[in-house]
Amino acid sequence: MSFACHDGTEGILMSFIEKIRQRHRDRQQRKKEALQKKNEKLRSEGKDPAAGWGKMVDTGGGGMNKAIISQGKGIVDLTGQNLENANYFSEEQKRLARELERKRLHDNQQKLEEDKSKKNR
Repeated sequence: MSFACHDGTEGILMSFIEKIRQRHRDRQQRKKEALQKKNEKLRSEGKDPAAGWGKMVDTGGGGMNKAIISQGKGIVDLTGQNLENANYFSEEQKRLARELERKRLHDNQQKLEEDKSKKNR
């Protein structure tokens, strides 16, 4: 990339652009190193850095964003039942969250009991 300047400022402009590019490369390198350090810390704690937050519910309705936008969420028939599945998905998420919490509590309780039995030995 070359700039043709008649007043001799070509070198100044190019050095300025190079400084910006170098600063950008340095910033990217610092971000990369910080992320590597964070991932290394998580791995040392026994966690997978790419694991995410938890399980996703397989709703079987791929592309639902488009469908929800094009349809109303609150269609109710004459009997008063909600015909849409938006409530189903939210209830399924809540059910899954409760199930995971129960599993966590159960696992924690087992660990406490194991620790007590080890101390009593």
